[in-house]
Amino acid sequence: MYTAREAQAHWTGQPVQNPIFTPDQQALRWTSFKEADADTMPCVVYRGAVS
Repeated sequence: MYTAREAQAHWTGQPVQNPIFTPDQQALRWTSFKEADADTMPCVVYRGAVS
């Protein structure tokens, strides 16, 4: 769903409407998070929770 909104924004040249993730939160997205190793995941979640 969100990637569809990103694609539409990219195609139209407009910003994403009602963004779920800020630029600082990109590591919390599943597409980024699933690539992290097991030692990194808790750190990513903790940083996302306190930001």
